[in-house]
Amino acid sequence: MAIRTFFWWGNFFSINLHLSGENKEQALSFLKANFTALQQEGYWLCVHNDPWEHHFEEDNFVSLENYNEAEFAAILYREPFIKIAKKISLQQWDIAGEFLNAQFNRLLTLLQV
Repeated sequence: MAIRTFFWWGNFFSINLHLSGENKEQALSFLKANFTALQQEGYWLCVHNDPWEHHFEEDNFVSLENYNEAEFAAILYREPFIKIAKKISLQQWDIAGEFLNAQFNRLLTLLQV
């Protein structure tokens, strides 16, 4: 399990939750139970088969707005890892620290850590 922050120069700031193995298995029920909240809060789901891709192009991250609960659950089980992310634009740099801190706490709450 890891929560990573990224600064993609000239593009955006993001925070990513990475889960695999036992941590993934333990988190599945929490993630499925919180699908609607994650969707409404603007989170994105990794659909790529490589966990080391971090860009937000359509072959890697897709907004949860594009999925229903069943589709979300199917993707959670498909790969040996899960990545859920949220981003803000570079133009919002003045609130990036607050954003990243709030989302970090949100992800911990989501996982009931």
